[in-house]
Amino acid sequence: MNNPIKKSIFIFLFFILFKDLSFAQNSVGVEFGLGPSIVLPSNSILPYWDRGIKITGGISYDILQDVQIFTNLRYARFRYIGGYPLILPAVYGIYARATGNASKVYEALLGVRFITPRHFIRPFISISGGIQSVYVGEIFVTRGFKTELRQEPEITYLVESTGKTKHSEFVCISYGLLVSLHPSIKLLIDGSFSQSFDLKRPFYQLLGMLQFKLNK
Repeated sequence: MNNPIKKSIFIFLFFILFKDLSFAQNSVGVEFGLGPSIVLPSNSILPYWDRGIKITGGISYDILQDVQIFTNLRYARFRYIGGYPLILPAVYGIYARATGNASKVYEALLGVRFITPRHFIRPFISISGGIQSVYVGEIFVTRGFKTELRQEPEITYLVESTGKTKHSEFVCISYGLLVSLHPSIKLLIDGSFSQSFDLKRPFYQLLGMLQFKLNK
């Protein structure tokens, strides 16, 4: 079993552990949300994809009055925007085009959230890290030849570096606001920057999340 899979199993075990914590005196919450996610220009894994939607869900636990630990599973889908370089010989009639599919990102993470003292609107910062799997969407290149006198069948092939999944550890730093809608319901507005350990996968995301306390 490879190292990323082992670490993913470790995070899922934390999910199970957090379920049992709902019987403890401290407050346990279930949170989920979504928001836009952006592939930054320096992302060398997804250079031909730009933005998409990220969905998140997880569990939080108040270890102190203003400190939470949390675990999340996240999924994002990014659209293909084109731009794959096509190199053609200087021959009249030769043409090429590129088409692509969406790329997908899966994340499992653990983190800690530091919240300012109790007010209606409470700024917070969080630090988290975990495992990130990036599925690089397929890019297909179609080449052909056509003139007024002759046409040859098109040839389509898959770009070699696409249609593959790549794993890496990553870290994420967030800043946001926690708004109390009800004693047991919180709204989190979370803007964050994440980067993989190989420094090839920077993302920015802005998530809106609802947090429901289970034992308030």
